[in-house]
Amino acid sequence: MLYYKPIDFNPGIFHNCLAVVGSRVISKQSQLIMNNIFKTLKDITIVSGFMSGVDTYAHQLALYYKLPTIAVLPCGIDRVVPAQNIDLYKNLIGSKNLILSEYPNYTYPKKWMFLKRDELIVDISNAVLVIEARPNSGTVFTSTYAAVVNKPIFIPRYSPNIPKEIVAIAPISIESGEHLMQLLSAL
Repeated sequence: MLYYKPIDFNPGIFHNCLAVVGSRVISKQSQLIMNNIFKTLKDITIVSGFMSGVDTYAHQLALYYKLPTIAVLPCGIDRVVPAQNIDLYKNLIGSKNLILSEYPNYTYPKKWMFLKRDELIVDISNAVLVIEARPNSGTVFTSTYAAVVNKPIFIPRYSPNIPKEIVAIAPISIESGEHLMQLLSAL
């Protein structure tokens, strides 16, 4: 069962989803890379996990560039985790955006719920864009899961931190947002 906000969302939001994942501490270089990619995206829903770093920046850029976005939470949809994302949470609730969870209201996150959340992010997405990651991180788990379920995995060519566990999966290197759009249109 899935729980979501708002109740009256547009089901078309699930049509063409791109998961954007990465480190909870985002570098300035990754912010620049993400901005350059996002400003050229069209007809794409951004899916991310609402945590600090890459997730938060992905949702913020989606709002800025008027792309629909889905925040997948590792807790009930009434919880804001991390708490500093309260304003982002409020901004996401709208007709173009969605807050989604596998857990009912009042459910606090537990460590294992983050991995289940990562699987859901991949499952509802057509492809995964890895911005940067740390070794043995949730991003490595997400990338590995994406490979197991045969979802394309993309990395920006000049990404500052891609661990060997992700490189071993043989992700597709992208040059730009336009390049990513070409690859996504072929899926």
